[in-house]
Amino acid sequence: MSYCINPACLSPHNPDHQLFCLSCGMPLLLNRRYRPVKSLSSGGFSVIYQVDDQGLPKVLKVLNLSQFTTLQAQKKALTLFEREARVLSQLHLQGIPYMEPSAYFTIAPPNDKTPLHCLVMEKIEGVNLEEWLKQQPTPLTQSLALKWLKQLVLLLEEVHQHQFFHRDIKPSNIMRQPDGNLALIDFGTVREVAHLELSPQNITPAGTVIISRGYAPPEQEKGHTVEQSDFFALGRTFVYLLTRQHPLTFYEPYTDEFRWRRSAPGVSDEFAEFLDRLMAPFPSQRPRNTREILSELARLEQIQNSRPLVHPVPPTPKIAFPAPSGIEPTGPNFTLDRTLVGHQDGVWSVALSPRGHILVTGSWDNTIKVWNVATGQLLRTLMGHQEAVWSVAVAADGKTLASGSSDHQIKIWNLPTGQLIHTLAGHSNWVAAVALSPDGTLIASGSSDKTIKVWSLKNGELIHTLKGHSYAVTCIAFTPDGKTLVSGSGDKTLKIWSLTTGECRATFTGHCASVTCLAISPNGKTGVSGDVKQTFCVWDLQRFELNYTLTGHSGTIWSVAIAPDGEQFVSSSRDKTVKIWNLQTGELRGTLMGHRSAVNGVAIARSGEILVSASHDQTIKIWRLARQPSTAAIGS
Repeated sequence: MSYCINPACLSPHNPDHQLFCLSCGMPLLLNRRYRPVKSLSSGGFSVIYQVDDQGLPKVLKVLNLSQFTTLQAQKKALTLFEREARVLSQLHLQGIPYMEPSAYFTIAPPNDKTPLHCLVMEKIEGVNLEEWLKQQPTPLTQSLALKWLKQLVLLLEEVHQHQFFHRDIKPSNIMRQPDGNLALIDFGTVREVAHLELSPQNITPAGTVIISRGYAPPEQEKGHTVEQSDFFALGRTFVYLLTRQHPLTFYEPYTDEFRWRRSAPGVSDEFAEFLDRLMAPFPSQRPRNTREILSELARLEQIQNSRPLVHPVPPTPKIAFPAPSGIEPTGPNFTLDRTLVGHQDGVWSVALSPRGHILVTGSWDNTIKVWNVATGQLLRTLMGHQEAVWSVAVAADGKTLASGSSDHQIKIWNLPTGQLIHTLAGHSNWVAAVALSPDGTLIASGSSDKTIKVWSLKNGELIHTLKGHSYAVTCIAFTPDGKTLVSGSGDKTLKIWSLTTGECRATFTGHCASVTCLAISPNGKTGVSGDVKQTFCVWDLQRFELNYTLTGHSGTIWSVAIAPDGEQFVSSSRDKTVKIWNLQTGELRGTLMGHRSAVNGVAIARSGEILVSASHDQTIKIWRLARQPSTAAIGS
């Protein structure tokens, strides 16, 4: 089989030994030597093929500059591609794909003046660690982690000694070869030590920085790269391998903490502390060089070998026991109706239209999706934010949608059409929360810049900037009369604000940790807030008093919603569950399980018969109240 690499070819498959494509006339023996036999993958800038080099299988990467719309983007992509070729031709190392200096060439497709840039390298057999882990019944063991870390650090030592940084270490860029040894691949983002610059180097066609989210260190996201940047990514990679969860699952945005150890019970404290040091926020806090890492790994191996061998016991399955009043573990007769899939990253926020027939979700993939609740059909995808969408809210008339993002902006959309109406700029940091007033005239936004802004929904005019919190504002809600706003913050407090004067009327101080979420009852008398230490506070908003505190989740509480009847509330947590509670007594009524990762958002329809949960596992679940004569809907 011969395969045509012309991007415009309509029929790329050709017989063996054919010299020119039967469909488009493109040469099939490239550089008089390499015969493409099949397409392997496409992603980023390049298309990957397998080629035959006189009987030896190799990998061909092809860069098509025609895909870029600007000359600047073409130049940047070509610079990165040529850099990878130069690096691979200089690194003659076991565990890094070798490339002959003559294996970089260009070829022009028929009737196209833009040449294809081609790079042929050694084919590393095996499977990348992301795919490998999916095939394993359990996470990576600590003993194997130590062995693999040593292999990778030795490879990095050689790379660094050649005055290069890899800059994109992650599970999908590490291959496990058939003999069990590891190889490091994808040097497209490598940078030379001698040519460091203080501006981003990885530019997509749209002009944004290429970052492997969850693995790239903070300094790299700002355009800086140092030797210790690779160490951070290496640490995050092994967190993934040891927990089977994406590193972003463990990030607490409201406290800027990275809590992963609970999900890796088989990891010793010494090893966990070592990985935490690799992932320290600042390069100066990480190991100075690969020699220091290898010395520490040797110490950890010695500690491990001096201990008796203990085989890890599989974790006991989590079982939700029946709650009082005969309620089954799946909650007050709620059953899973459907699971929606479509986002490419964790789903952080969720909102239902007043009638409960339209669902809106915001994700870390920078998009907002609009769904039909009854059918699960994706109606449209709203694109415009440049970073993660933290919060979405639907107006009482069902016609207006608001969204807040890490890009510091609030966007106002026409929900039925998906048209962007306004973009509100004014915050100096990410917007964690948005809320729309009951009468549809105001929008409030809470930000990591410690402020709350109140805007006119009609014209986008800024009305108030509310200051008083000493840490990020994480959640906000209007009271039903629209006269008061309640806010929660990483400073462990809630504040009540007068929307008439912009003054703070009261401060609640019942939490002992960062407040993450809040909800207000339909009658405006009661508020519920949750925090990162798994504690709820239930407040009397009229007397400004704490009614009671409540615990029950085993992970950070990310979201709360009060039922329309004001008698029950629903919460979601990093512990992967949704729980239903009696608002008056604090009694646990039921637990909904099914998500594979943290449940970031929850919403209840006004009918009380539909409950929606959104998770970091990239899915949204719609739960429906089972129709039974003896059962009333939540909120009916």
